[in-house]
Amino acid sequence: MALNIIVCDDSSFARKQLIRSIPKSIVNDLYQAGNGIEAMKLLREQKVDLLFLDLTMPIMDGYQVLEAIRAENIDVLVIVISGDVQEQAKQITSHYNILEFVNKPLKSEKLHEILLKFGLCEEEDLNSVVATENNQLVDEKSNTGITENRFDELAEKVNIATGVAAAKMADIMNLFITMPVPEIKISSGKEVYDVLYGSIEINNDIGISQGFVGNNILGEVVLLMTQKDIQAYHTLISDSPITEKSLRYVAIELGGLISGSIMRSFATQFNTVINLTHPALIQQLSNNNLCENNGSENHILSVHLDYKVKTIEMNIDCYLLFTNKTSSTLNSIMAFV
Repeated sequence: MALNIIVCDDSSFARKQLIRSIPKSIVNDLYQAGNGIEAMKLLREQKVDLLFLDLTMPIMDGYQVLEAIRAENIDVLVIVISGDVQEQAKQITSHYNILEFVNKPLKSEKLHEILLKFGLCEEEDLNSVVATENNQLVDEKSNTGITENRFDELAEKVNIATGVAAAKMADIMNLFITMPVPEIKISSGKEVYDVLYGSIEINNDIGISQGFVGNNILGEVVLLMTQKDIQAYHTLISDSPITEKSLRYVAIELGGLISGSIMRSFATQFNTVINLTHPALIQQLSNNNLCENNGSENHILSVHLDYKVKTIEMNIDCYLLFTNKTSSTLNSIMAFV
């Protein structure tokens, strides 16, 4: 059976992983889409049999794609492959008659099991996979190379870890968490310090810091929440009166849950162990934190995650900050320079 297939994911690293696992003998034309807009354009212009769909994407996410497919009555089989592993995410997508929901990171064996289950391939097809050339993904229809983003593998691994944290928050709050798309850049220590600690001073945000170290990976997780955000969370999880002490307690508890979940999942993907310090309010820290000790001449690899809980209008800004030396370590184990 030869199929016209779309692989839709904002991560070229994730697309390449998936494409390498698809039996080549079942592929007629293979298309790639970096977001939902691109996927819908292909679906409207081409006869597509199978869509592999990520959920967390910029511009147009996977949930919006599923809604558009339904609204336009497009006949296509859909397999969701996502780092958003909340039970609510699985419940939402189940209403769109998808074939399967697969958690990231994708395992070839799981994909092959699904393809066999729904009669999309035969056992003998599993001996072939779609080729890649020169570390580029090749769109077999248009022959257009899509080069990996500088931080693409890091972003994909952070995305998976972000989903683990979102699922744990969702279980506690019994609400759906809108997953962030990781924003990664290299900034001076001063720039990062001004963004984070300036927000606390100017906006009176609540800041939680938790350091991490392991296998030459060193850094700090910083979370920022407004007073309104943490009050909304406090009201949701506790019947006790809101006091200054109780707000500090739930803020530290939530900060530790998020940072701990992210870093442990991140470490697991490298088969390593990362140890974390106790989470603490930034106001209570001494003047030896990561940003303050990195002057303008030193640089920090920062990952910004913006969690949203729309039901209670709660936002949580999370920053993963890696030291300059750690960037070299990550460079040795991941595909960025």
